[in-house]
Amino acid sequence: MRIVLSISVILLIALLSCGQSIDYSKAKFEEVFRPYDIKSGYIKYKVSQDEEGIEELWWDGYGLYTHKYRNVVNVRYGKVPIESWDIGTPEYLYSYGRRYQKNYIREKLTFEYIPDSIVGSMRPNNLILLLKSKWERMTPEQKKKLGPAIRKFARDLQLGIVYKGKISKPNELFTKQIAGKKADVYKVEGRI
Repeated sequence: MRIVLSISVILLIALLSCGQSIDYSKAKFEEVFRPYDIKSGYIKYKVSQDEEGIEELWWDGYGLYTHKYRNVVNVRYGKVPIESWDIGTPEYLYSYGRRYQKNYIREKLTFEYIPDSIVGSMRPNNLILLLKSKWERMTPEQKKKLGPAIRKFARDLQLGIVYKGKISKPNELFTKQIAGKKADVYKVEGRI
């Protein structure tokens, strides 16, 4: 009986903590700035129209750690290959891309692209570093007031910066169950 009671209490605490709202006045920055509701995940996209290929996204820590791989061909500008990697941590952002050398093939009267080199950059993740620094200096009252706005900003940031002005959620029909979770589906540039 004691074991069953202990298990019941543990399950009750776990269930309550899942549905409980955050006490922003005591929360750490990493508990507030969460771009995703799911701790870890992987998504593979098929890219079409002006570019064709794939894009893959891995994340951990509710989106504080990300890895994005992109392998597409730009159809609009002569089938130019684009291959890139973007890695994000709370401290740094890393971007790498493969350069291709364009060679003219006289016999075929076409061009081909040959992998040439990989170039990249590393820079501080100034947005997160700045927000975290400010968060740590806030009073509990300020945290309580600004916490929900920072949480919403983190979620909107993942969706909005790249596609600003090109995203719309047409209606409530675009809320679906995906992998057992409620998910919003958006239109980007008029496409779903």
